[in-house]
Amino acid sequence: MTTDDAARGVRGDPGGSPPRGNRVRVTRATGVTVAVVLLVRFNLTSEDVVHAFWIPEFLFKRDVIPGHPNHFEVKLTQTGTFTGHCSELCGLYHSKMLFTVKVVTPQQFQADMAAAQAAQQSSGSTQ
Repeated sequence: MTTDDAARGVRGDPGGSPPRGNRVRVTRATGVTVAVVLLVRFNLTSEDVVHAFWIPEFLFKRDVIPGHPNHFEVKLTQTGTFTGHCSELCGLYHSKMLFTVKVVTPQQFQADMAAAQAAQQSSGSTQ
């Protein structure tokens, strides 16, 4: 987890297990949007030092160690915006390692995804 790599990968499905092809990849982002009542998987990696992915409202913390990819899944049941932190003293910019997870309705999530895909296609980006 470099500075804001809080959520390297997020995927979800109202039925429980994450489907193939419905994946959002976020790298070095300051925030990520996911849908309520989805099982969300966070894939965490670090390229430099030990970090710790922590969102207090999720009541969960996961260490992120270089060379050892880590992950966790959480089922989100309420909408809102939640602030996450790196909770491992990891270096000079540790205090700036903040990010948000915005949990929205499934309808809003689909609208946001459609808008992001349209913007990506119009810009010619392949990321």
